Formats: sequence, structure tokens, C-alpha cells
Amino acid sequence: MESITFKDVDSNVPIDLNVILADQYETRDIHKVKVFVAILKDKKSISPAIRSLAKLFPIPKDLIHLKRVRNNQQSDTNEIIICKECETSVDQIERKLANSIDYTDLKIVSVPNGPPFNRWQFEKASKLWPVNFFENKEITQRLDGTCISLNDRWTIDSIMRDLVKRSMENNYRDFGAIVDSNFNVLVICGDHIDRHPLRHCPMNLIDLISSLQGGGSWYKKDNQENQSIDGPLSLIMTTDHDPDAYLCTGYDVYLTREPCIMCSMGLLHSRIKRIFFLEEQIKSTTRLKDGCPNDLALSRMKLHTNPDINHRFDVWRVKLKNDC
Repeated sequence: MESITFKDVDSNVPIDLNVILADQYETRDIHKVKVFVAILKDKKSISPAIRSLAKLFPIPKDLIHLKRVRNNQQSDTNEIIICKECETSVDQIERKLANSIDYTDLKIVSVPNGPPFNRWQFEKASKLWPVNFFENKEITQRLDGTCISLNDRWTIDSIMRDLVKRSMENNYRDFGAIVDSNFNVLVICGDHIDRHPLRHCPMNLIDLISSLQGGGSWYKKDNQENQSIDGPLSLIMTTDHDPDAYLCTGYDVYLTREPCIMCSMGLLHSRIKRIFFLEEQIKSTTRLKDGCPNDLALSRMKLHTNPDINHRFDVWRVKLKNDC
């Protein structure tokens, strides 16, 4: 599958953001299927042919994204789709079309096998055959990156570089932060897998947020006044929060490592809004254990695009252009 390379809004911004969407939105590949096409005698034959074929050869559901007629500018002819090549033979078509439509010849052409989900696919599919395209503006803005402003990109870059610095200062431990919609950093935390194998960075972050809201399992509420909990690895940056908030609803999480399946599901259940993770993971030559395993839960498995989950969130891969 050919992948899409996304261009930054401004080449001067020291960060690249690549959205991770479901495969049908990211691919530029166009799958084809062969169909029988009749070359109509003239333009006057189009309307009667459409009416006749609606009864004789109804368009199947998997081809409703195609327009039935096209004007072939190369041959200056009008062509109309009859049916898939695999469904019948030329002899059967000719018998059915006898005295039904006015055409000069039959031929086989390749057409797009599925509907286009983005503009790139639409432009490529249209070269094969005219297609119906209903553009999803939100998807388009994610693909071209315009949903994140220039100022927001600078802020994202600043937050991510701070996490990289903290990771390097703590033996390359995985680090992360949870940020509200105004880019206020609420909590910062590293992983604690040396204390418990399930205490990955994202799980610690969720627990810290929970402690802000009166819950939490690992961090005691009465320690919030100290701001720094459990040493330099865990920081509650503010005690101001929405008392009616549910965990991470409406918040973003920034991570120096792609979250594993367990952490991704934890973030999903906490109702996270967006996940930003560093594309090039920081590798340690001295640390014996890493945090989240590299199971590619979001970048390859694309857990967040699974139609059976009950919450949707955006996932962005972050690449810092300059070495930290």
C-alpha cells in the first residue's frame, strides 16, 4: 500500500505532524474492477439507455459510487456501464440489449472498485471513470494538517521537547503529559515499570488525572499540595480543574513513546481527545527495561479506527525536525 507523506503548514516550524487514520483514508491505491460498457450512438440515446438499463442491468450496490455515463473525450463518444465483466457474457448482453438501447459497440474497461475517501483518491479514480465524491471536510483538514494552527504547532513542539529533555535527564525513561484544550499542562509523568510492570507512562498519567478529581489508585490525594509527587518523575502542574470532568475528557496526551495496546485502551476509556507521540523513539543504552512494548497499537494496528470501539480520538505522529 502506498502511504501518503503529509507536508507541514510552514517549513520554518521545527515539527512535522502526521495524522494516523483508517487505511481507507490514508491509501492512494485505487483497486479496479472490469465492467462491460456500451458505446452509445449519440447524446439522444443517453436518457433512454439509462431508463432501460435500470430495469435490465441495475447498478449493484458496490458500484453505486460510479456515474453510469461518461463522455470519452479521446474518442468523442458517450459510454454507459452495463454490468461487471464477471456477471455475464457478451452474447447475453447483446440478447438483452436488442431493441432496448441504441449503441454501436461493447467493450471492457477498468473502473474504481470502491468510493474515494479523500481528494487524492477522487482525482486518481476520476481518471478511470467519473465517480461521486462527497468530501469529508474534517478528514481533509486532518490530511493536509490545516486543523492545527501554526501557533499550536509551536506549542506542541515546545511541550514535546520538554518531555524529551525530561526523558534524557531520567535515564531515557518514557515521559508524557496531559494538556487541556488551552494548552495548560495538567500533569507530567514518567513510567514506573521498575516498581510495577503495568505502570507504563500513560497509565500513570491517567491515575494522576484521576487523583486530581478525587480518585486515583497509585497517588494519594493528600499529596497533591506538594505538587511534586514520587520524586521528579511525577508532577501535578495545577490543582485547578473542572469538578465535573470525567478523567481525560477533552484533553490531549503527549508521549515520548507510542502507547501499547493496554495504554491505548486506558486512554480510550478515559475519553482522551488527541494523542501525540514521538515518531523516533528515544533509545537507551543503559536502561534494562523499556516502558510500553513496541506493539504498534496505533500506527499499525490502528486501534483507534476500530469501528467497534465506543469512543473516537485523533492520533498524531510527531517528528522533531532538529535534534534535541
